[in-house]
Amino acid sequence: MTLLHALSFAGAAAAFIFIILSLASGLLWLSELIEEHSRLAKVLGQRGIYVIILIHTLLYFYDSLPLKHVLFSIFCHVVYLQNFTTSWPSISLTSLNFISSCILVILDHFLWFFYFARVTQEARHRARRPYGNQPTTPVPGFGDIATFFGVCVWLVPLFLFLSLSANDNALPLDASRASVPSTPVSQSTVMTRSRASLFKSLFDSLPLDALPRIRPRPRRRDTSEGIIAPRSPSVKRATSPMPSPAMTPIGLPRVASSGSLPPPLTPSLRRFSSESNPGTLGAVQEIADSPDQLASIQLSAPPRRSSGPSARRSSTDGRGRLEMRRVASAHVSSIETYVVLHRRPALVAQSKLLYDKDGWNIIKYFDLIGGHGIVMQKYSRSPQLATVVGRQLSVSARLGMHLYLRDSPRTLYLVTSSQDELQGYPSRVLVFRAAESNPSQAVVEFLPKAEVDLTNAVRLTSRPVKGCLGLISISNDMFLAVITSATEVGNTRGSAPIPEVVAQIHDVGFYCLTSPLWDSLLTAGDPLASPGFGDQPDALLREPSYYQNSSPAPTYEHPCAPLSKIISGGTFYYASEPQWDLTSRLSVRLSRARAEQGRRNIAVYDERFLWNEFLVRSLLDFRERLDPHEREELDRCQFIILAIQGFVGVHTFALPAPPTSGAPTVATLALISRLGWKRSGTRFNTRGVDDDGNCANFVETETLFSTEQNCFSYVQVRGSVPLFWEQQGLQTFGQRIQITRPQASQPAFDRHFMHLIEEYGSVHAINLLGSKENEATLTNAYARHMQLTRNALGDVIGITHFDFHNAVKIGGHESVVREIRRLPTVGENVDKFGFTMADSSMDEIITEQKGVFRTNCLDCLDRTNFVQDILSRTTLEQYLVLIRREWLHSASMWSFHRELWAENGDALSRIYAGTGALNTSYTRSGKRTLAGVLSDATKSVSRAYINNFQDKGKQIAIDMFVGNLSTQKQVTIFDPIHDSVRVELERRLSEYSTTKHCILFVGTWNLNGKPPSSESLLPWLFPRTNTPDPDMFVIGFQEIVPLTAQQIVQADLEKRRMWETKILETLNKKSDQAGDYVLLRSQQLVGTALLVFVKAELTAVIRNVEAATHKTGLRGMSGNKGAVGIRLDYHDTNFCFITAHLAAGHSNVDERNADYHTIVDGLHFLKGKTIDSHDNVIWLADTNYRIDLENERVRYLALSDDFDGLVAADQLKQCMDEGEVFVGYQEGPLLFRPTYKYDLGTDDYDTGEKMRIPAWTGICAVPYRMNVIANSNITDRVLIKGRQLELQVYSRAELKSSDHRPVFAIFRAEVWIIDHAKRAALSRLLLESVTSTAPGERLDEKLASMTFPSEVPDLPPPSSDDASWWHSTEHPNGVFVPQDGTNVPSRRPTNPFDSPSDSSLSSSPSPSEETEYNQVRNQVGAFDALTLQNSTTSSRRPAPPPPTRPRKPSVADSV
Repeated sequence: MTLLHALSFAGAAAAFIFIILSLASGLLWLSELIEEHSRLAKVLGQRGIYVIILIHTLLYFYDSLPLKHVLFSIFCHVVYLQNFTTSWPSISLTSLNFISSCILVILDHFLWFFYFARVTQEARHRARRPYGNQPTTPVPGFGDIATFFGVCVWLVPLFLFLSLSANDNALPLDASRASVPSTPVSQSTVMTRSRASLFKSLFDSLPLDALPRIRPRPRRRDTSEGIIAPRSPSVKRATSPMPSPAMTPIGLPRVASSGSLPPPLTPSLRRFSSESNPGTLGAVQEIADSPDQLASIQLSAPPRRSSGPSARRSSTDGRGRLEMRRVASAHVSSIETYVVLHRRPALVAQSKLLYDKDGWNIIKYFDLIGGHGIVMQKYSRSPQLATVVGRQLSVSARLGMHLYLRDSPRTLYLVTSSQDELQGYPSRVLVFRAAESNPSQAVVEFLPKAEVDLTNAVRLTSRPVKGCLGLISISNDMFLAVITSATEVGNTRGSAPIPEVVAQIHDVGFYCLTSPLWDSLLTAGDPLASPGFGDQPDALLREPSYYQNSSPAPTYEHPCAPLSKIISGGTFYYASEPQWDLTSRLSVRLSRARAEQGRRNIAVYDERFLWNEFLVRSLLDFRERLDPHEREELDRCQFIILAIQGFVGVHTFALPAPPTSGAPTVATLALISRLGWKRSGTRFNTRGVDDDGNCANFVETETLFSTEQNCFSYVQVRGSVPLFWEQQGLQTFGQRIQITRPQASQPAFDRHFMHLIEEYGSVHAINLLGSKENEATLTNAYARHMQLTRNALGDVIGITHFDFHNAVKIGGHESVVREIRRLPTVGENVDKFGFTMADSSMDEIITEQKGVFRTNCLDCLDRTNFVQDILSRTTLEQYLVLIRREWLHSASMWSFHRELWAENGDALSRIYAGTGALNTSYTRSGKRTLAGVLSDATKSVSRAYINNFQDKGKQIAIDMFVGNLSTQKQVTIFDPIHDSVRVELERRLSEYSTTKHCILFVGTWNLNGKPPSSESLLPWLFPRTNTPDPDMFVIGFQEIVPLTAQQIVQADLEKRRMWETKILETLNKKSDQAGDYVLLRSQQLVGTALLVFVKAELTAVIRNVEAATHKTGLRGMSGNKGAVGIRLDYHDTNFCFITAHLAAGHSNVDERNADYHTIVDGLHFLKGKTIDSHDNVIWLADTNYRIDLENERVRYLALSDDFDGLVAADQLKQCMDEGEVFVGYQEGPLLFRPTYKYDLGTDDYDTGEKMRIPAWTGICAVPYRMNVIANSNITDRVLIKGRQLELQVYSRAELKSSDHRPVFAIFRAEVWIIDHAKRAALSRLLLESVTSTAPGERLDEKLASMTFPSEVPDLPPPSSDDASWWHSTEHPNGVFVPQDGTNVPSRRPTNPFDSPSDSSLSSSPSPSEETEYNQVRNQVGAFDALTLQNSTTSSRRPAPPPPTRPRKPSVADSV
């Protein structure tokens, strides 16, 4: 086995690379590489087979392999070679060569498997014989056998298998079998190209149709899954097949190889379904601006790869490699429109010259993603307006707007088109320019078009602009976001009095208002027009440099490129003209329309789903300040676009006619999924709930079914488990889940379900998590929190636990459908909740849905989508039973329903996880196929790679888009009146805010790897008996585990849990403590851990708790040294706590300084928050700075309590004085002995062999821009920065279970509480005062003299333990209507909400969410640490449910 043994080394390396590529989705890359370079891959594949045949021959001579086996393997490879036909990589899956190859590879595998098994078995028997001659022939080892199988058996089949990912290898069925309506309808639906599984295609090749059938073949919709490749676009094959079906929306003939054009075709104008080309990356829309030319050109993106013989044919006239498609013809036969597409612009330009000579009018040259093309028309005596088929055709489609630029000053003009004006739209211009003094402020004007001079203006893009998404400021530059490409999805309610059309966004442009630096990046793929560019559609042809593509590619990236990539991904939608509220469900829209008497106001929307609210908020405020007439014209021009993210799908089809009429019933089935943005992000970066009750991946999905008589609407929601949990680190297929705030999740959990109840009524949760360890932990916590909430809120909420994976394992996916419908809790609530039904002609609600199902799994993707599909169909069946039972048996309707839910699952999964959803093959076809299994496996591998290595950048882009980054400033529109009010509001902060004081305990301790002992922690945690109990304990540990190599690789979390339990027991057993403490948050980095404990009643007012870690050991690769940080918002004041373990060694001062700067620069929280971006920062760390004195001198000074001499030689103090570290921080006076290093269990400094010098190793803290640090041989130190922190105690505790002594500091902190409602009222009062200012009156003096009413005379009396004001007859149900604040005189000179100077440290806050939460929780009873002490003594009935949390005030509110 000499040759085989030599090959095993290369095989081992190849196997390692193969595994790495598999984990990194390398197989998908290889398959694409094969198709991109199909000619080279074919040559390599054929020659590779020859090499393998040669290897078989050599192995026969050198390694004595059996001749029969070798000959059979050679025969197999000869058969494999037959698959490399002229059409490769397109392989006919029903051909004899392919079928034979599949059979032979299995036979070849088992033939060699049994041979090597017999050889190795005989070798083991001979080796056990105590006598006889040992064989001289070496026995193949595992590596040799594995290499043989990898090279000689499976290499070529794997190569052929990878080539099956080509789109051409999908399995089309006979088009006559497709399920389509038999009766023509007004809106035709494009036939989807059906696919079948591999085995079905094999059986279809047999003449089984001639056999008699026992029962008729059921009518079912064909699947659309390829073997590996994603589903090809839904297009109908023409008689002349095209080489790349993803390019064209209808079957069109190919250009002949000769110079002649194809004969004209006269297909009628057709309107396509929104699903005619699903899965395509953004259709590109190009529109000419003249009425004599095209009104709308909408094309699908070209294929990603060009392969196949038809794509490689050549011709002497230069047009052989071009693809020409006849797109459509107008009703007049004299106009014929064609599109020529190719990836190389030079060939397209050459074709343009040739077609010019042949009498063709070149209308448009455009640029596609990965390709170029021209649109041309035949010359005609009377050119007329021609509309070109795209995703959906509209004869009278709006052209859009144009974007112009003029310098000095730099100004952008969004101008309505002349064609739109001919159709009756206003002639208007929206003008944008940056304010001179403020980089985040813009000047916006809405002017008539006649008043704007565009003579010297340059049109920035040849594409028509669909509207404006808003303004955003990035890196001190301001950008205008406009939609440059979009296509109509369809009318979601075809029978509605006013159309509700949805458009899908495919491309956006970000144009800078402040600098021309980024103009070249935007025009790299879209040529600039000449100055004064007007409405000439052929103007682009005057730019010859564009065809040559001579402009060099830019070497830097546009700052908005990540945003453009997200928005252009095909997952954003907006309501097309006429504008309507796409963010709200049907019942809300109809109720609002009835209340407003049919008037539509685009400024009224559901803020949960408006994704561009951060960008468009200032424009909406500008709109509100316009006159009613101007506001109406602004809306008609559709300058402002409100966009959602999610999925919208529409199908229109015919249903059987009613018995009274012969005409069929035209029905529209639509699915709208609205993704929430308030906790937006990617899979592993955004989990669980936030403190406001917003869940990750929260989606409202609405099923709409409308006919001429009625409209049906059914709403469901999905969202992550509403607890504080996350997944940190590298996640593979076994996901690690950490519940970060197990004892402090109840307030956020309650807020989440209170929001759902307020919005939808009753809520029933369906939890699909399984019984695996991590999912079971999450399920148990979910059940505990749900029980507590049900005790407080009653039966308005409920939950059903269903182990989806276990059900599939036992009975398959079919059993899930049956079991979900049979669940008593689900069936009862389906009947109880009902659905919304409205009269289509009058838009009046007949019945309204009374509750909602909230479904979740771990990611809320695959399992959730599967179950929601079942619930949607179940409820729709109930509706059909009521209106027309025979429609239950419509195969086409349920086929479209399955297709919509499958596309919905894919779309939502691509947004959150980066790949399509799993299980969609079953959703589409109703059964599990081999293609679906292979597709799911590929998606799982891709998800693991994308979510671990690519989602970080995507998360930053999402946070930038929704305005979550802490460094972002929202763009405001210049308005002197509101700006003056805004400045006055900031100056009068104390009038709408209050303060309270809290006590913070901060402690640090290097444990030296010791577990908790019997030693009491009371002397450390409660060192002073004359001070109130702290409201918050912040504990930092270093070396919580021994810093061994094993712990560095995988730290033991059990030690941290033991210390958490020990500290909680100590805190809660103290007799005089005012309330139970709970663990708010903990985080660990190897040996460094940070724990935050708070009083249970404070969990309702502490928000945005986040943790982060940063390694500094081995230059950032090891966690033996590093830092852990926890930040939080306490009311309206933020805190950041950092515990760290810096480099050790007496002389390694520079290393410790470098560790500090590494931590400050590298430790980041979510949404761009850093350490220095907080108001109050506290370091509690083992800084490891030492004392630069001799050992004997240090010991003498320490034992004699001469601290001044020690501090003078302290390394940390010296570095701080020199400004090297902790600039701006402060440390309390060091009035205690060095805390390091002691002999265990004694008060003696180190007497061991090393005799370490004593030092402070310490703590650090930071108030509102005041810093405090503690360290030294006192290496344990506390340092602080921030004006709101007042140090009261800084000392050490005498605990002897470690070689360090613990250090602690007690702070008195001032916390601000802002009353946003009062701020808005004061803003309105100031605004009214400004607008009523008389000529000559000084505005600043008038604003300064304004006082906000501090008291209302008819306030209800305060409540007591025996009586509550909300139960009095004067205030039924707790309703209190105060007087108008502007008419109430002020009777007190000071603000009643100002805290008195002599208030106690633990004074209670004013009525707030904390009080409201406590009143609700008091009714629950004593539930461990979550129940307040006075809950059992209160005899009053609870207050009414707390009011809804007010939305974040807009710019208009703030001014």
